[in-house]
Parts: sequence; C-alpha cells; structure tokens
Amino acid sequence: VRDDDSEEEDGNGFMTENHKNEIRHLIFNSIQEPQQASAVISKFFYKIDIDGSGTIDERELSKALKALGLHLSPAGIRDILREADRRQNGLLDKQDFLSFVFTLNRKVADAKRARDAQVAG
Repeated sequence: VRDDDSEEEDGNGFMTENHKNEIRHLIFNSIQEPQQASAVISKFFYKIDIDGSGTIDERELSKALKALGLHLSPAGIRDILREADRRQNGLLDKQDFLSFVFTLNRKVADAKRARDAQVAG
C-alpha cells in the first residue's frame, strides 16, 4: 500500500501530482477547514524547502510556483517574497508561507466574487 507521499514525483523529483493538486485546490477553492488546510500547506512547505533550511528562498519558491504552472518573472517572485516575508530577509519561514497561502486564497476568492458580480450585474 502506498501513501500519497510515495506517488511518482514529477520529472525533477520535486513533488507528486497529488501534492500539486492539493495545494492548487487550497489556493483556488474556498477553505472550509483551516486546520486541515494548514496541515496540507505545511507538508507543501517542507516539499518546497529543498535544502532543509527551514525557510524558502527565491529559487525554491520559483521552482514550486513553476511546478504549479505559475511562471512568474524573477521580479514577480521577489515581490511575493517582499509581501510575505515578515522579517524582510528574503526568506519565508513556515508561518510566512502559511500566511501567504491563506492570503492568496482570500485574494482569489475576492477576484472570483468581483468577477461574478460583474457578470451578474
């Protein structure tokens, strides 16, 4: 029996399709159970933290976003780091990352509501 962590990883040995789908779901859909979402986001954090430093740097964040199909410029990655990094040291710790994903989820939900209101109105 295989658990979701043992599924075949992507070509770069980075993360499984299941991991990618879980985090996409958390970003693009309403979060119903924040505690469960935090556990999934934490697991994703440790997958992204390739060097095991306990933080995510620009390179690791870029690779993770690309794995999710989000191809941002280096300037876009730095903008995310500046916005999400509480200590402004260019690194995201787990709490920074949790806050970032929850904030991103709220921004996506707000954009969906605005789009729906525009279509309806």
